[in-house]
Amino acid sequence: TPAVASVTMNHSDAQQRITVTGVGFAASGNEVTVGGASCAVETESATSVVCAPPTTLGVTTRYTYYDVLLRADDIGYANMPSSSSDRRVRYVPRVISVSPTAGSTEGGTLVTITGFGFSDAVNDDLYAWMNWCGIHIQSATPTTIVGVTTGCSSTRTARVRVHGEYSSCVDGGDCDFTFTSANTPTVTSHD
Repeated sequence: TPAVASVTMNHSDAQQRITVTGVGFAASGNEVTVGGASCAVETESATSVVCAPPTTLGVTTRYTYYDVLLRADDIGYANMPSSSSDRRVRYVPRVISVSPTAGSTEGGTLVTITGFGFSDAVNDDLYAWMNWCGIHIQSATPTTIVGVTTGCSSTRTARVRVHGEYSSCVDGGDCDFTFTSANTPTVTSHD
């Protein structure tokens, strides 16, 4: 019977891969699920499986954890560790990029924030901002937030808060947005 020793999730980069380690896995054909959704297996061996987590999952409450299960091809489900910290992964929001990267100091720029671990509920539990300069959210999915900036100045880093969980920018992410007068229309006269 296969046995899982630990499950870890890399939160620092845009790939956010999940690694399942243990013994007795199949050399190929292993299946991993996270919160009941398929985790796309990328590399596997008899002792380790690395998979890309489903993008449909988001942060649903503060400290959102999802159970991970492994089924070894033609062998069956693996025994899971008794400690919940060794058989679950914690989803936290992370920002990968903001587009466009510049807009008006007066606000009104439509921006798209991409990342993972967001929520699809546009309500009081989902906030987006750039170093305390607000974004009025128009739509959201677990991987994308679209909103309109409020007025502000200088370069700011896009952040998201979902159910009390604060995001950061992934390593190598493009999360900065510059509020600039160069992008601000000016009225020179009117009738």
